[in-house]
Amino acid sequence: MKIANKIRIRSVIAVLVVAIMVTPALCGCENILQKAIDLIPETTRNTDYDNLSDQWTKEYVTEKYAIDDAFERLLKAAEEGDKEAFAKCFTPEAQKKSGFNTLVDSFFEKYPKGLGKEKIEHRPGGAGGSIKDDKFIKKAGGRAEVWIDGKYYQIDVGVCFVYSDEPDKVGVESFSIRNMEALAVYIDYINQFAEYDPEKMEDPIICDIKSSDEVSAKMINGCPYLWEDTSTPKLSVEEMRKLLTEYRTLSSPEVRDKIGLPNARIKQSNSTGYDCFYELQPVNGVAHYAHITTKTELGEIIDAYDCTADSYDLDNPLCPWIRPDPNN
Repeated sequence: MKIANKIRIRSVIAVLVVAIMVTPALCGCENILQKAIDLIPETTRNTDYDNLSDQWTKEYVTEKYAIDDAFERLLKAAEEGDKEAFAKCFTPEAQKKSGFNTLVDSFFEKYPKGLGKEKIEHRPGGAGGSIKDDKFIKKAGGRAEVWIDGKYYQIDVGVCFVYSDEPDKVGVESFSIRNMEALAVYIDYINQFAEYDPEKMEDPIICDIKSSDEVSAKMINGCPYLWEDTSTPKLSVEEMRKLLTEYRTLSSPEVRDKIGLPNARIKQSNSTGYDCFYELQPVNGVAHYAHITTKTELGEIIDAYDCTADSYDLDNPLCPWIRPDPNN
C-alpha cells in the first residue's frame, strides 16, 4: 500500500473516532458514519494517478471532491494547451468514441486564454445515485460563472465518479464553456424544444464563443437573453409602473403605442407564461429593464418587475395590483 493511501486511511479512521465522540445525540450508525464522511477534508489532491478514472475507481471520492478535481484539471490543461491531460480527464469510454479527438481540437481552438488563471468558484448542479443492471452509479454536476474584463462565461461540468466494476464509465462525461452571447443562443434554442434531451443532442465537449457582432444579447437578472434594439422611447421605472397600473395586457393599443414590442421575449419550456423584456431609462447610471410575464404571447399580464443585470426588485412590482397595498 502506498504511503499516501496509508495516511489517508488513518485520517479517515481518526475522523470516524472523533465523529462518534462528538455526535452522541445522533441515532444510528448511518448518521454517525455520514457525519464522519462530511468531516473528511476535501482539499487533498493525489497526483499519483495518470487519469481521473484510475483515481476515482481506486479511492473513495466524494461529490465535492470529484467536481473540484474535474474543474481544476480541465482548466489547468486547457490553459497550458495540454490536450493529452485534458482528454485523460474524460471517461475511457468517451475517449474511445469516434470524433472525440476532433471535439478536443475544436475546444482548444476556441478556448479563451486566461480563463483558467482565474479563481473559479462553482456551485453544485445536481447529484444522485442510482442502480442499473445491478451496478451502483453516482453522478454529479457543477457550474461556474466567471467575469473577465467585463466578459461573462458559464462553465459546466458533469462527472460520473462511481460506477461499480466498470472503470471505463468513470470520469468526466461532459464539459462546456459558453460566453454570454453563445449562452443566449443556447437558452433560446433549448426553450423552443419541449422534448429537448441534452444527452442526445449535445456534444460532450463544447467551447462556444460568439462575438457581439454575431449576436446581440443582454444580461438581465443574471441570465442572458437574445436582444433586439427598438426605436420606441424608453420609459422610466415609474412611467412603466404607471402604465401597467392602468392596463393589464400588452396587446392594448395604448400600451403598444407607448412601449412597442419587447426587446427580448422567450417562452420557457417549463413555464406556462411568456417572458417579455423592455429596456427602461437608466437609474443612477445603472441599466434597468422591465420583466413582464404574460399568459399568452403579448397578452394578459401575470406579473411585472423592475430588473437590473444581476437582480430584480420583488418588493416593488411594476404592477401594483399583483400585490395590493394592505393599508388600502
